[in-house]
Amino acid sequence: TVFIKIAFFGSCGKVKKNLKMKKNLILTGEPNVGKSTLLLKIIEKIETFTARAGICHSILTREIRSGETRVGFKMYENIIAHVDSKSDVRVSRYGVNIEAINYIVSTDELLRGKDVARILCLDEIGEMQLKSELFKKLAKKYLDSRNVCVATLSDVYHSKFTDAIRKRDDIEIIKVTKENREELAETLPTLINEYFTEEILIKIKGYKWLKD
Repeated sequence: TVFIKIAFFGSCGKVKKNLKMKKNLILTGEPNVGKSTLLLKIIEKIETFTARAGICHSILTREIRSGETRVGFKMYENIIAHVDSKSDVRVSRYGVNIEAINYIVSTDELLRGKDVARILCLDEIGEMQLKSELFKKLAKKYLDSRNVCVATLSDVYHSKFTDAIRKRDDIEIIKVTKENREELAETLPTLINEYFTEEILIKIKGYKWLKD
């Protein structure tokens, strides 16, 4: 935990002063409040701060739309859920392709034992993704790693796995609302950037190259 003198919008939506930043930031909120969009803005701003494209190591879930209608979800170009899927694994009206999720996760460097000297971003730790036991393993490994991790988590889905995440001592839960999401897009990247002080860079071997 690092003591950061910076204003910050916490879970109550009010500004906190002199926040002790925890290395895992969990963006939570109602569906469609803008958690994924906020995470993308954070990634963009961090890469601008550090002048390092690709410093954020990300696994992101994206919507698939047919006109104005959402019909599924994908990770990279792999469809992980779709309304037309015949999969027996269902979340709402979507059939979930666990094999597709497993394929994406199995290629992740961190899961394969390589220490990724980057900021880890995960969107999202959700009901669909958690149908995969391999995804659960990856999410836990991200949170347990020495890397800073920024992840999204829905307010409306609860399980033993997500409840255990919420109870961890090493996370800061950030409630995203329509009223604070733009402010968070400015504040959170600064907070994360400030985390990488000279002291932290020395202690965390994998981050030394950020000083270049």
